[in-house]
Amino acid sequence: MNLREKYDIPPQTVITIAGTVGVGKSTMTKALAEALNFRTSFEKVDTNPYLDKFYEDFEKWS
Repeated sequence: MNLREKYDIPPQTVITIAGTVGVGKSTMTKALAEALNFRTSFEKVDTNPYLDKFYEDFEKWS
């Protein structure tokens, strides 16, 4: 029995991971996905046109 079955996690469940740069969000996401047999979706930070603006002026772009 995998953890998803053990804890009766419904198939439509979405888990969102948020945090500051470098805290291990990707590592945690990959570990949870493997343990719970979930698919993952990562933000495309290399092609996100808003991140540079956001980091230049947090108040304006958040």
